[in-house]
Amino acid sequence: MKLKLIALAATLMASTAANAVNYVKQENLEKHIAVNGIASNVKVGRDVPMPVITWGADMRTELVNTNNKGMSFRLELQDSLVEQMTQYISGYTPYFRGTMSQGAILNYMVRNNPELAPVAIVKLSDSRGGDVLVTKNGINNLKQLCTGNKTIAVNAYGPHLNLLNRALKDGGCSINDVTVKWVPDLTESDDSPLAALYEPDVDAAIVISPDAAIATASANGSGIGDGSDDSVKGARSMFSTRTAGTTTMDMIFVRKDYFDQNRNKIGMFVHEMLIAVESAESLLKTKNSAYNRWLKRSATLLFNDETMDADAGFLYGDAKHSSYVNNVNFFLNPDEPRNFDNLTAEVSEFMVELGLIDKPRPIAWAEWNFDSFKKGIKNTKTDIKTSAVNQAVIAKIIEKKRKAGTLEDSQFIKFPIQFQPNTTEFSPTLYAADFKEFVEKKSVYPGAVMTLEGHCDPLEYQKVMLKNGYAQATYGKSKEKAGPLVRQSCYDTGIQRAMQVRDAIIKYAKDTMNYSMTPDQFQILSHGLEKPISGMCGNIPCKIKSKQAWLENMRVEVGVTVVEAEASDFELL
Repeated sequence: MKLKLIALAATLMASTAANAVNYVKQENLEKHIAVNGIASNVKVGRDVPMPVITWGADMRTELVNTNNKGMSFRLELQDSLVEQMTQYISGYTPYFRGTMSQGAILNYMVRNNPELAPVAIVKLSDSRGGDVLVTKNGINNLKQLCTGNKTIAVNAYGPHLNLLNRALKDGGCSINDVTVKWVPDLTESDDSPLAALYEPDVDAAIVISPDAAIATASANGSGIGDGSDDSVKGARSMFSTRTAGTTTMDMIFVRKDYFDQNRNKIGMFVHEMLIAVESAESLLKTKNSAYNRWLKRSATLLFNDETMDADAGFLYGDAKHSSYVNNVNFFLNPDEPRNFDNLTAEVSEFMVELGLIDKPRPIAWAEWNFDSFKKGIKNTKTDIKTSAVNQAVIAKIIEKKRKAGTLEDSQFIKFPIQFQPNTTEFSPTLYAADFKEFVEKKSVYPGAVMTLEGHCDPLEYQKVMLKNGYAQATYGKSKEKAGPLVRQSCYDTGIQRAMQVRDAIIKYAKDTMNYSMTPDQFQILSHGLEKPISGMCGNIPCKIKSKQAWLENMRVEVGVTVVEAEASDFELL
């Protein structure tokens, strides 16, 4: 795979050196598709055309079609949104394959033709690292991306619109605060986001993971491009769907007129697609001849080259495939923060900002009786636990960042919780709004790490070390012996305060949002008295000059931290 990536990079470098990237204007698609002029009834035979895109979740569609239980499809690779919509509206195919953002655009396009309205029939997957925001020119976090009118290259109308939305909003800005250069192609082209990233005036690009690997290649394996192997000097994978794991959701939609006439058959297809999640997992475990044949068929479908079967395997792994349980929660659970209604609202609002639709509009879904889909599916328990992470590895990563002083750069959410003197208790009701934002962000970024950093007031330590006779009078010890005692006590207080906050957040999530969180999802840190508001003067905290600064030191800082640079170590268990 690496050799193919390097060869592609060399081609892109040579091409972009000779020709500048051709940028396009992303505008309302009514300027490109005359809906009323092409709208027609569905005209399909026995083999219904089914669009697929270059994405691992579509390998399940291939698996179902090969098994041929119920419906028969003619699978056709179609990565062009305009072409897909044209085929859908004209009746060439009743199916539309795209992200939630693209579904919102289609829903707007056919707003005056109710029979063409898209009906969501199944959620296929979330991206879990397959889509990456690569930055250069010294941009290390989302806040830096949002300052100084940075330039970002993105595929026009493509699958990365909502990832762009979340990156900007959680960096603290909007689409109006950056310059977006829209490119016509997603990958494997000199008019792609990767090709644009080679240009000096482009600060960042949202690319698929193979292109991110090209851009960030380095001789020393640092994950920061050094110009070798045609990488982009200074490029790093700063933010991806490994962290923002519920921003890029892939769906299959079907025209309402066709759905109404073929509901039972379409239901059979959805049932088989949900079974295929477990069937594919079984193939992945056995890696037998059937598995190899599936990869070759998928490589032929997605890359038009069966020898790229290993690439197909990597592509499948870039998706978090949506099971029966995931679909039930997505469509039916009102307490799921990232459910169908909430995602429709989120992506629609951004499509309005981009000028692609006029206002948020509800999207219909099939309203399946999911109990009828249970047959043949092993896991139908909807009370599944939140995925755990390798805590030992994450603890090392966080500690490494803390010692290097880069932990704060990796955090895109951070807020303090204050404590009163000499106590580890606080009032959770004062922080309800912060807790709500924190839990909602965690649902958006399941791959991020939640950090709780405890702090202690250094005033007592200052008295011990600086006030003559204080250590002896208070502790019966010299300051050389009393100082470490106070320092350790401060460290312990920071730990206890962080644990109190952790427990309060877990309780709030459960009681208020019916969202399950567990203690092992948090990383507890204590800075003791080492990071006071007033700063450090040598080895001793600087003098506190006000009562307000004194009180502000008694805090726990709650953070959501990106660990993209160590993504290979940050795997779900």
